[in-house]
Amino acid sequence: MIPTAHLLERAPEPGRDAVMPDEWLTVGESCQLWKLHRNTVYRHLHNGTLPCRTMRIGRNWRINAADAESMLFALNYLITQSAVDPDEAEG
Repeated sequence: MIPTAHLLERAPEPGRDAVMPDEWLTVGESCQLWKLHRNTVYRHLHNGTLPCRTMRIGRNWRINAADAESMLFALNYLITQSAVDPDEAEG
């Protein structure tokens, strides 16, 4: 297991986010954070469909930690919204 909790649980500094914008995660760390399979993340990296800033160092990918955290919140929102019964939401 790759420890990533320290990136999200660190106390924010004044005037800065909890995750520094210049921190980068490996694909493995991103998979742990998003609870996605490694192949899914690589497929989106190669297709250019991952909505995060990325960079490639040689054969290795890095994903911006602040973007990864934002994507985590978006994924959680989509999951909770899809779990709501449409009939219950209307009335």
